[in-house]
Amino acid sequence: YGRLIDGLDVEVLSWTLTLRAPPPPLSFAMRSASPSARSEAGGHPAHVERETLASGDRLAGPCTVVEDQTVTVVPAGFTAYVDAVGNIVVRRALTEPAAAAALGNAP
Repeated sequence: YGRLIDGLDVEVLSWTLTLRAPPPPLSFAMRSASPSARSEAGGHPAHVERETLASGDRLAGPCTVVEDQTVTVVPAGFTAYVDAVGNIVVRRALTEPAAAAALGNAP
């Protein structure tokens, strides 16, 4: 560590390389998601490729959002949407009585 020995060559023990690039621009175009809660093939949950979703897209469960490294599961009774920065937000869908209570219109 900083010690010099006469007559010995310099020896490199490791190399480190760090690369940086600007991120691609985000798309904020609003559009509706194409998959429904159930696929057309026998009522099985829909599978959606993550790269096809854009900000503002909404999905109703049951469905899965598939990426190279992970899968997001949207269960029945839940909805998901893609927020302004590209996050998938999954929330429990309100039933009609729960929605009415939340709005102050409970019977």
